[in-house]
Amino acid sequence: MLDPNALSQLAALKNQFDEAKVLLSGRVRGTQNRYGFVVTEEGDSHFLNPEAMKKLLPGDQIEFSLVEQDGRSQAQPEQLLDSSLQQFVGRLVEKNGRKWVKPDLHGFNRWVALVHKGAETAPVGSWIRCTLKRHPYEDGRALARVDAILGDDDTPFIEHLVAKARFDAGAEFPAAVQREVAALDPAAMLAAQDDYEDATDLPLVTIDGRQTQDMDDAVCVAEADDHWQLSIAIADPSLFVAPGSALDQEALRRHSSSYLPGETLHMLPPEVAVDLCALQAGVERPALLLQTRVDKASGAASDTRFSFARIRSRAKLNYTAVSAWLAAGQVIDTEVLPAPDGEVSLSADDLLAGLQALDRLTARLSDFRQQRCMVMPERPDYRLHLDERGHVSAIEEEARNRAQQMVEEVMLLSNHLAARYLAEQGVGLFLCHDGFRDDQQETVRALLEKTLGSAPQDLTEFSTMLPVLQEARARQDLPLDRLLSKFYRRTELGTRPRPHWGLGFSHYTTVTSPIRKYLDLMLHRQLKALWRGQSVPELGAEQLELLQAGQSTQRAIANFTEHWLKTIYLKPREGEVLAGSIQHVTPNGFSVQLDGLGISGFVNVKGWRDREAEFDPVLQEHHTGRGVFRLEMPVQVKVQSVDLEQRNIQLEIAG
Repeated sequence: MLDPNALSQLAALKNQFDEAKVLLSGRVRGTQNRYGFVVTEEGDSHFLNPEAMKKLLPGDQIEFSLVEQDGRSQAQPEQLLDSSLQQFVGRLVEKNGRKWVKPDLHGFNRWVALVHKGAETAPVGSWIRCTLKRHPYEDGRALARVDAILGDDDTPFIEHLVAKARFDAGAEFPAAVQREVAALDPAAMLAAQDDYEDATDLPLVTIDGRQTQDMDDAVCVAEADDHWQLSIAIADPSLFVAPGSALDQEALRRHSSSYLPGETLHMLPPEVAVDLCALQAGVERPALLLQTRVDKASGAASDTRFSFARIRSRAKLNYTAVSAWLAAGQVIDTEVLPAPDGEVSLSADDLLAGLQALDRLTARLSDFRQQRCMVMPERPDYRLHLDERGHVSAIEEEARNRAQQMVEEVMLLSNHLAARYLAEQGVGLFLCHDGFRDDQQETVRALLEKTLGSAPQDLTEFSTMLPVLQEARARQDLPLDRLLSKFYRRTELGTRPRPHWGLGFSHYTTVTSPIRKYLDLMLHRQLKALWRGQSVPELGAEQLELLQAGQSTQRAIANFTEHWLKTIYLKPREGEVLAGSIQHVTPNGFSVQLDGLGISGFVNVKGWRDREAEFDPVLQEHHTGRGVFRLEMPVQVKVQSVDLEQRNIQLEIAG
């Protein structure tokens, strides 16, 4: 037995050893295997062995030291700093008479024990929503509680139910929000805005999808010899959504409307978004009014003015009809809109003349962007048609038509002008796209030198790089602009205006969808305060963090649901050979998007065990014994396997 002095000496040595440790911090990233990694803020990744991962969850923030074990440097957890995983969804499973949940989480493949209460009535195989009751850090044993039974694989629209639970994006609004909405008096609220201008005489029309009900913008154009006078009215929910109210807080939490196949999850309740704010034909509505002059010779906008007004849309038009009218040179199969007093307010001739002027204006705006900014290549959309179970019955490819391109040009201009005005006033929130990632600068330089012959000394200066990016876009022999886009940073939300490299704008934000996006709603409040000469409201740090987080997850729920449904749709076609094109390249292989379906799967080049295979990280090409594979290259692929559990599609090159 050691005497007290020896024990004291050992304790002192241990303290000295602990003090000598170099401690790092990072976030845990799981894998589909038992091991994982911890990634520091600097982007360094360190291995976590299976024993360490038993005590950790994906997303955990930990303090760790580095040790040598099994001939490699490994991370050894020292302290759990924070755990972001509180709620999750998964499948209920049973083993040895006890019920567990298999979490549906990327990088987490262990079962979690369930508290008996709540789990006893849940059928095995059902989808459930759970709350974590005990973290496994202390003893490696996690414990969860069943909050809701979502259904099983035969439940209609189960994929939608799981997606909404996974992203905490239910369609129902809290009771406090419903009470606030019921108490709104829109007529009195609009009447009280005695400083709103009367713009009901403007011949504004909305142009949207045929089924759209939450129309949030209307437009009209007056054409002169040397310019166009453009008026854009944008719905004004800021009149009905009081800052700090339950409705406002819920809108911020949701961040934006989400468009799932066959279902819309609104940021604002439909009673507000549609019944009070949507720019319905023949109905007086409050709106943000942007008016600007566009010079015919230069395509530049000037004399821009922002105000708030009462407007009345003259007609609800749809993209398909407008495109057909412009192609035919006449209005086909439509009715003129009667004004409230029964008189015709807009003739077919006036309607067509206004649309043709808008077409000429937006063509000039497009030319201006082609010369001065960046224009991304047109890509089709894909509409999923669902059956009564919520599964895909057909996929329809939809090319963007003339009317959609017109509206897009007007919205891009509106957002750019709003960003420029807010920047001049020293306020605003901006969408900033800061060019290439720091760790990819040398790769970008090598790519430009190999393809264009030279590269600017400074790859971070927007004004220097813009003509280079335009030259890259013009290349016909290879998709150089797509190659460069692989090395871009993510778009970020900032309070200081910075360029948006992807669009080629010196300033950019969004104000044209305040019914659907909280950023736009917040900027409407700032624009209204500036217009009235009042102090400009700003977001607090916590609100800004929520909004920033929402930027990265804006389409996550829709992407998750669409991919799951597409995976189910493709399962019966295993073994078929289909045409597609390469859309993304990694050192291990490349993803192929199937023509006419918009479904992507992965071709694993590493699995070929091809001794001739080489990967070019600059041109993003695989040189193999079967040929060279590069971005946008058409290929024939066989659907090798569709894993419904992992929602994974594996393809292989046919032939």
